[in-house]
Amino acid sequence: MYMDALLSLRGRSGQQVRLQHVRGHVGEVGNEGADALAVRGTKLDDVDEPDWDTLRLRLNEEPGLKRGAITDGKFADANISVSLS
Repeated sequence: MYMDALLSLRGRSGQQVRLQHVRGHVGEVGNEGADALAVRGTKLDDVDEPDWDTLRLRLNEEPGLKRGAITDGKFADANISVSLS
């Protein structure tokens, strides 16, 4: 029922939605590897999210640090951009 509502909403906004069955990971080497990594990832301990604002402030205050510099085995700052097109 939820899927019907989503498809109806998309249709009213002029978007065309086509659902296609995609065969699972069976026999696809890359997909099998990705699946194995995903399963391993679910078994890892949770980690706290870094305080990115504090890290950025520290980076700006310490002239010796450069973007992406590794200090104490960790990145001093991460500048990540994602584009969805």
